[in-house]
Amino acid sequence: MKAVEMNIGSKIKKVRLGRKITLEELASRTGFTKSYLSKIETKNSSPPIGTLFRISKGLEVDISNFFPYAKADVSSAVVKKGKSKTIASRGTPYGYSYESLAFKMRSKKMEPFLVEFPPNTGEITLFQHEGEEVMYVLEGKMVFIHEDNKYILEEGDCIYFQSDFPHGGQSYTNNSTKVFVVIYKP
Repeated sequence: MKAVEMNIGSKIKKVRLGRKITLEELASRTGFTKSYLSKIETKNSSPPIGTLFRISKGLEVDISNFFPYAKADVSSAVVKKGKSKTIASRGTPYGYSYESLAFKMRSKKMEPFLVEFPPNTGEITLFQHEGEEVMYVLEGKMVFIHEDNKYILEEGDCIYFQSDFPHGGQSYTNNSTKVFVVIYKP
């Protein structure tokens, strides 16, 4: 993995200002507070995947616009081992880090990520965004909540779910858990 954390906050701000959208209007469109959006734009908070989807929808742009390596004119994208791009590091308020596995391509219906959940941190934060997801546990063991259901997922387990219902997870042990995640956005 190449440890390059992308400057998503400044990209979001640039798109927002280019579209002449105020923080207040974006807050209204996304359901986030102006304060939280401002923290993202000023690099004081790294947004989780679901948050990026809601912001991109609020700005009426594809999420790939926030990734500096995306190219509009490609019909396929190969990311070699060790060459993925870190979108958010463990410094996120939610603890997990994630890497884009298709950052070279824009305007796609699916977003594949490699997500690493740190050792069990206690409370699970739930997210909700439009679309569907599939998660495949590559390494470790995790607890995952979807609506009122709680699942223990281990290496080799897979779950497919509608992401417009509350969902979230974390490592179930004192070790990190690595998960391959694909998010479909209608």
